[in-house]
Amino acid sequence: FTQEVMGGITKWTQRLTEIPQIQQFLTRGFKLANTAQKGPVVFNILTTMLMQPIPAWVRQAEYIPAWRGTKTTERIAGGGNPDDIAEAVKRLYAVDKPFLIIGDDPCWDKAGEELEELVTLAKIPFTTRRLGRGVVNERHPYCTRGLPSFRKEIELMIPVGLKVGFFDGFGAGWPETIQIAASEALIWTHLPTSVALVGSTKVIARQMIDYIKANNLTPSAGRDEWIKRIQDNEVASAKKRSDRALKYKDMPRYKKMIHHGYLSKAITDFLEERYQSRNRVVLDGFSISGYIMPYFTAVRPAQILTASEQAGIGHGIGMSIGAAIGDLEANPADRTPVVAMMGDAGMGVDGMNVEVAARYKLPIVYIVTNNNGWLTGMKYRYYGEKWNNYGDQDNMGAAWLGNVIEAGPEKVDAVRWDQVFAPFGTYGETISSHDEILPALERCFDAAEKGQPAILNCMVDKTICNPAMDTPLYSISFAHIPFDEISEQGKAARIKFWGKSPYMSGLAKEEPRELKDVWDPIED
Repeated sequence: FTQEVMGGITKWTQRLTEIPQIQQFLTRGFKLANTAQKGPVVFNILTTMLMQPIPAWVRQAEYIPAWRGTKTTERIAGGGNPDDIAEAVKRLYAVDKPFLIIGDDPCWDKAGEELEELVTLAKIPFTTRRLGRGVVNERHPYCTRGLPSFRKEIELMIPVGLKVGFFDGFGAGWPETIQIAASEALIWTHLPTSVALVGSTKVIARQMIDYIKANNLTPSAGRDEWIKRIQDNEVASAKKRSDRALKYKDMPRYKKMIHHGYLSKAITDFLEERYQSRNRVVLDGFSISGYIMPYFTAVRPAQILTASEQAGIGHGIGMSIGAAIGDLEANPADRTPVVAMMGDAGMGVDGMNVEVAARYKLPIVYIVTNNNGWLTGMKYRYYGEKWNNYGDQDNMGAAWLGNVIEAGPEKVDAVRWDQVFAPFGTYGETISSHDEILPALERCFDAAEKGQPAILNCMVDKTICNPAMDTPLYSISFAHIPFDEISEQGKAARIKFWGKSPYMSGLAKEEPRELKDVWDPIED
């Protein structure tokens, strides 16, 4: 049943039944997996084959070792149509306000050098997404975190190997677009496209650079003003991010728990000072993901690793192990620790594989934002403090088979994840105040550098949610809760986002309520 089970999530799934198939099919499988758009390939090899002796006369059908000679291990890289290259460059130089977004393809294509030269030569402000973060060092003067607040003024959008999907609003409202991708699968029909370039993003960027130089092109007169405006906006945004986190630094509340926003700044400041922000980071925890991403500065390719649009939980354990092994094999002398940003839910899903990290003495620090369960902040913003609307079987204080449910859908209070894995040989600490963060980070990273994976168990504010929870999409996800039963914050969000025609027009008669900043704790 391998093909039936795996066929929908792989590029190719095949059952192998004969020994002469193996080498040829594996060769084809590796080639397909590494062809844009990259993806997994699965082979089901019968156990009986593995127990069979291989007769000397057996020929591996259609198999040629090193079939491309010395270039067998290199990707096949083609470029864009020369006429389309010329048209794309002409459009780029005809506008004052272009904007470029680096996605996954340039990471796989190793296109950093060419893209850095292109954005510098043509004076294109840019941002980076997913694996694209760090393809061009984010300290580049034209780099900005995300789209600028005045994004509607962008005249030409240039996504490079980017999946323009849910988390990019499917490009709704984008202006004229030049699409560049390694595969037609990443050329999107929902974007107003003047030019589509398909090929290696490395080769296409070089073609564009060569065309610019050959024709002695210079950016438009308004380009410098556009760059300056982007830069000023980024400076202001960086200050705003810093100030927002520091707002919570000395609050008395955070002498006994930790705020996600301040923790985000403290971690990234520490990584900058100690490692110049070179650490690979695996993002897993849902709540912390809504805070920490803008604080990171990516300085090398594939530095920020996520589950992309899959929004998985628990993947951070295995991904961090893979990243650490890859880095050590590439450079055994560089023991810069990998950082896995975990939630306690993710630790519960796949935490036992921390044993692998301990067995191989991998330099990994697992930073666990522990809020005692899955999205516990939802009870304050939507369900009620005792999970009143979660269902009678899960209300705090409800009885089940004579047992009183003391935590509702939450976990046992304050699980010591640092102690859970100590028998494997990990280092660990639990902290519950802002004052403890920096010293604990120092000790955990000291241990990881010496080959002892570390678990930093951070007891965070349970009333804090991922900021996405106060958006129209998440608000409508709680529409099953009757208005008169939902929490006050849930009422405020529903009125704000949906209390008008043609949606929930019946809410128009309700008095507006204050929707608290999702960063602010709920103390009542």
